[in-house]
Amino acid sequence: MEALGALRLRLDRELVGRRYGEGFEHVAIDCSFSNHDDPERTVRWEYFHDEEDLPKRPPWRCFVRPRLDLGKLTRHDDRWRWRVVRHFTRAEGELPLGAQKRLFGEDLRAILVALADRLARKKVRYDVERLRADLDVVLSTW
Repeated sequence: MEALGALRLRLDRELVGRRYGEGFEHVAIDCSFSNHDDPERTVRWEYFHDEEDLPKRPPWRCFVRPRLDLGKLTRHDDRWRWRVVRHFTRAEGELPLGAQKRLFGEDLRAILVALADRLARKKVRYDVERLRADLDVVLSTW
């Protein structure tokens, strides 16, 4: 989670304030992690991306959630916003940090592809390609 926090700070520092177009404000990406092995917690759960991966009789609650839960593009004060939830499985959390970073970078790029499609449908002029190029620069040094 430290690596995600560091990425968030860099994205805020390096991308916020740049002009990519009008009418779109931000993508909020909520990261939701499986929480199954903390003995201090009273509620334990684990996310899976496919029903076939669910264990038989697990000792904690299990939920099947999409890797990326792409919410609705909503409009507030003449500006569009979008909320995405990224559900992390236990297996993803056990990957080496470099693999986790690559995976999350792929997620961010997939989010931008979906964003471009949604903004085009709403006829919002926003330079998602330039945003993706700027994101790639940040990710290359993360």
